Amino acid sequence: MDEDDVRLRLAQLAERFLQRARVEAATLHAMIESAHSSDAVMTGELEQLAHKIHGSGMTFGFSAVGKCAAEIEHSIEELKLRTPSTGAVLEPELRQRLLECSRQLAREIEVAAGH
Repeated sequence: MDEDDVRLRLAQLAERFLQRARVEAATLHAMIESAHSSDAVMTGELEQLAHKIHGSGMTFGFSAVGKCAAEIEHSIEELKLRTPSTGAVLEPELRQRLLECSRQLAREIEVAAGH
């Protein structure tokens, strides 16, 4: 495999990431939108999905995508530290911030994809 083949393969992987990230960003947004509590299962799923987008975005050189996902990930981490796993109410301000972050994430994915 020569250097051009490697570049082509990386470009293909990056494109597949962006396609997958569109779906994952929509899933994140829907999860946040429907969240009425900070139960451990919901926060864990949000954190994992945001972490996945964050890491892959940075790996493929989409730093704006990675940073948006990192903000969601870190917000959820902070929430988990502040609230017990018994399902404390998700504060409206935090929920709104997470929704804004998820919308920005979707926009950054579209920019990265060239749309």
